[in-house]
Amino acid sequence: MQDSTQYKTKEDWDIVIEPRPHLLYVDWKELWRYRDMIWILVRKEIKAAHIQTALGSLWYMGKAIILALTFALVFGRIARVNVGDVPHFLFFMSGLLLWEYFLNCLNKTGNVLRENKSIFEKVYVPRFAFPLAKMLAGLVPVFFELLVFVVAYVIYYFWKQPSFAPNYWLLVLPFLVLLTGTLGSSIGLAVSALTVRYRDLALLINYSTRLLMYASPIIYPLAIVDTDLRKWLSLNPLAPIIETFRYAFFSTPYSATTGLLYAAIVAGVILLLSVFLFNRVEKNFVDTV
Repeated sequence: MQDSTQYKTKEDWDIVIEPRPHLLYVDWKELWRYRDMIWILVRKEIKAAHIQTALGSLWYMGKAIILALTFALVFGRIARVNVGDVPHFLFFMSGLLLWEYFLNCLNKTGNVLRENKSIFEKVYVPRFAFPLAKMLAGLVPVFFELLVFVVAYVIYYFWKQPSFAPNYWLLVLPFLVLLTGTLGSSIGLAVSALTVRYRDLALLINYSTRLLMYASPIIYPLAIVDTDLRKWLSLNPLAPIIETFRYAFFSTPYSATTGLLYAAIVAGVILLLSVFLFNRVEKNFVDTV
């Protein structure tokens, strides 16, 4: 008589892999079960960013300062962009902070399928864990850059006693960061799915992000742009996010509620579209790449 314990029934298995009910499905419970693996991926991303460097994570602060000083010199002193009463260093840093997080999420998730193909071929892991880990790891530089910005802001505020002041919209800062990360990661996820077959798209996205930077109010406030062009620039979902960030710190004139609602709707639509494309491709992409 054979030992019945030699035969495992379905109920005895640790993991049961089943097809998704539809292409917009994301198994959040499964991602939570794999939270230890996601945490390991986050730590790996953070360590890899500044491995064998003496200053480590302090480079995030150095990069933010150097970029803001460069923009202040080129666009503030030379091009003389009118940013009102806000000092150029704080103005450009406030725009670069969220833009860098968006770009980081887009670039890191845009190659997630190709980059991890060898893992996906050998073992089953939830695919969405990888872009999620990259989005979470991107919060580390945001924290350091925000720290630099707040310290510079406080020093300037008590030193010069300017006409602007922060307001209660500071409470939505976590939502602005979440919205920026969602936008960047969603677009990156769609790019990762589409470039499995069409690699030209990766080059197109690379060039397009440079144009998108100038179409975002990073080096200029929307208020100085003429009305017709401002309508077109406002279609960019990053525009209301950056303008709301500045409104929270500098009380610059801006309709934050309407802009944020628009950005949230666009981010939601792009997220659904990217999940659809990712689920459609990830089933058999290892046979294509």
